[in-house]
Amino acid sequence: MVLETTSLATNELTAGSLVPLAPQLGTVSFPAYWLVMPSRYLNRRGVKAFSNWVENEALAHEKGTALLLDTLGCSSNAPFQEKASTLAHPLE
Repeated sequence: MVLETTSLATNELTAGSLVPLAPQLGTVSFPAYWLVMPSRYLNRRGVKAFSNWVENEALAHEKGTALLLDTLGCSSNAPFQEKASTLAHPLE
């Protein structure tokens, strides 16, 4: 038995060497990505480009993870978890 994040167990879940123990319980989702820098850098073109790239990569990862969990019969919302708010984008 393994208690692990989907991100770290993706290869094993995809290969079938690891399977959800109780998919009916759902999954806990807490996507968090932090980009830390001095505030004076927020309007730099390179910082904005990097931030947009990270955001796009994170969204693609989250979508892929959701699809994988769906194919494994896992609900994306655990019954005990309140709906998480959307990701904040501080550069907007």
